[in-house]
Amino acid sequence: MSALFLLWSGLSVILFLEETSESFKVKSDSGLRIGRWVHRHIFRQNRADQAGYTAVPADEWAATATLELPTTPTSANFEPYGAASHDANKSPRQKLPFRRIWTRNLVITLFAHGLLAMHVGGFNSLWFIYLSTPRFDPAHPHPPSFKPHGLIRFTGGLALPPPRIGLALAVLGFIGITLQLFLYPKLSHRLGTARSYRVFLALFPISYALAPFLSRVPSWAKSPAGASGPWVWMAMTVVLFVQVLARTFALPCTTILINNVSPHPSVLGTVHGIGQSASSLTRTLGPILFSWVFGQGLDIGIVGMAWWTMSAVAVVGWVVAQGVREGDGHEILLENEVKKVDGTVRRLD
Repeated sequence: MSALFLLWSGLSVILFLEETSESFKVKSDSGLRIGRWVHRHIFRQNRADQAGYTAVPADEWAATATLELPTTPTSANFEPYGAASHDANKSPRQKLPFRRIWTRNLVITLFAHGLLAMHVGGFNSLWFIYLSTPRFDPAHPHPPSFKPHGLIRFTGGLALPPPRIGLALAVLGFIGITLQLFLYPKLSHRLGTARSYRVFLALFPISYALAPFLSRVPSWAKSPAGASGPWVWMAMTVVLFVQVLARTFALPCTTILINNVSPHPSVLGTVHGIGQSASSLTRTLGPILFSWVFGQGLDIGIVGMAWWTMSAVAVVGWVVAQGVREGDGHEILLENEVKKVDGTVRRLD
């Protein structure tokens, strides 16, 4: 099923998605030609490329604060691939030098984005390890002679078998889809992107701090059998709800914020590439770090050590995010560019 979804997505991109880059969109695209053939002969849809459609002329440098994404000129099938640009006399497009893209807002946003990817990636790895980790067995303690005591000196996972781990994944997915469809659009619109980001980041440390205490929730089954019973599943649902609620708001918001803190439209792709590289790096380091700490915690009888370390990272990410400000995608003006009172940027030539 996963392979089918990915195959469908890949074919959709190849056959139907138009290029938006100014330097490449006028070149011939065999994938789009095949896609048009599919529309005409398989879907029986006549997509006349020129009849009945004209592109709305717009200033490519316009960027308003009311839009989440800056407008990008596209052909929208108005001009066939391979055709010469209809605006050949237009002055060459200016591009912000790479050394000038590192504004304060961009650096802070990238730092917060990297920390978010780090602990979210760590959770996705650590959660399944924790669910399958054997429960603490007083008859055969690990570490040897260990006895749980105090608030944090306890160990052991939930020892769930694969079918129950699958059920836990289903609960995770159900909560995520429900929140994404019914809660995120309305609440994000009411709070705004930057405020939603800062508010819901605060939920991550709470969910991570609570997660290891699932080992202490009363279970119907005696150790070393897997944890079971309504209290276990209710507590697990609460932890998942808090984490997924935070993730549902934080992940889309961070993508929009990276888009909007781009200092100039000419480097928008570069900024997104840097953001993806930063998140990929920290998303790789997160599972390695937190899984290693989890193993060390089991050896000393503190199963929550990795979870609380991850919670500390999430706190740092929340603190950093307080400095994030939502930009308009055009913070820096190049030569011959002026910004009006309403935030619109136009070129003088």
